[in-house]
Amino acid sequence: MQTFQSRDISKLLNSLDEGEITFPPTYKFDRNTHHYDTSAKKRVPSYCDRILFVSNAEHLGLIDYRSVPAVTLSDHKPVVGLF
Repeated sequence: MQTFQSRDISKLLNSLDEGEITFPPTYKFDRNTHHYDTSAKKRVPSYCDRILFVSNAEHLGLIDYRSVPAVTLSDHKPVVGLF
């Protein structure tokens, strides 16, 4: 059953759009810092925080897509989109 669910999710994700990523990776920061993981694990930074949407040029369009690097409370940096 999990295989079918994965296929359905993949089809759904493939039908969504995302703005051009012009910001650095948003995940795996040391908390309360702007430094990527300095723990013994040395995890690779990644783009976990994303905004996916159904594009409709007539009614909905992405104007701006960026991270919010000033936030340091988590190991993630939030991402915002203006439509």
